[in-house]
Amino acid sequence: MVAAPEEHITSRSHHSTHQRQLMTGLGGRVAVPSSTMRGNERTGYVCPISSKLNKVERGLAQADKSHRFQDLYHLLCKREWIEEALRHVLNNDGSQTPGVDGISWKDFNDAEKSDCENEKFRRQFIDELQAELKTHTFKPSPVRRVEIPKPGTSKTRPLGIPPVKDRTVQMVLKMALEPIGETDFYYFSNGFRPGRSTMDCIQPLYQLCGTKAGYRW
Repeated sequence: MVAAPEEHITSRSHHSTHQRQLMTGLGGRVAVPSSTMRGNERTGYVCPISSKLNKVERGLAQADKSHRFQDLYHLLCKREWIEEALRHVLNNDGSQTPGVDGISWKDFNDAEKSDCENEKFRRQFIDELQAELKTHTFKPSPVRRVEIPKPGTSKTRPLGIPPVKDRTVQMVLKMALEPIGETDFYYFSNGFRPGRSTMDCIQPLYQLCGTKAGYRW
C-alpha cells in the first residue's frame, strides 16, 4: 500500500485547495490529529495545529460520505509528518525493543554520543525514509518474532516487533487516515479507537440496569 503510486492512495471525500493546505501543514508545524497523542508516551507534546486538522478532516468526511479524499500519499512524504511520526514512535515504550534491523530508541538517544551525533543520526534516518517514500521504493521489513511469557502461567505467546522505520510509516498512515475513518464509527463502537476503553462499554450497563430503566442482571 505504501509503495503504490500516490493516485492509488485515496480515502473518502474531496477537499478544496485551502483545506488541502491545512492538511499539509502549511504556515506552521505539522498537522497531526490530536488523537494520535494518546497512549503510553514519555512526553505530553501536542502539535500546535493538530486539532485544526482533526476538525477539518472529520468535517469533510462527515459532509459527504460519497466523496473521496485525493492525493493522500504526498502527506507520507512530507518531512514534518515523518518527524512527528518518529517522535510518537520513540515516545512509546515499545521503541526500547529493536526489530530485525537492530535499531531502537537508544540509537537516537545514545548516552555515549554527543547531542550533535544523535541529531545527525536522526536526520539521516528521516532523510533515507523520506527518499524511499518519495521514490516509491519503501518496502516493509520482516517482523522480528519473540516469545513473551503469559502472566500467571508457564506458557508463552508470540509477539511481532516491526523495525522503527516500519513503525514510523505506520504512524504517518494513522495520522492521515484516523480522523477520516473515525467518522464512520457509531458512537457506541469502542474497540481499538483513540481515547476509548473497556470502561466505555461497561458504563452504559450501569444506566440500563438501573431501577428506572427496568433491566436486571
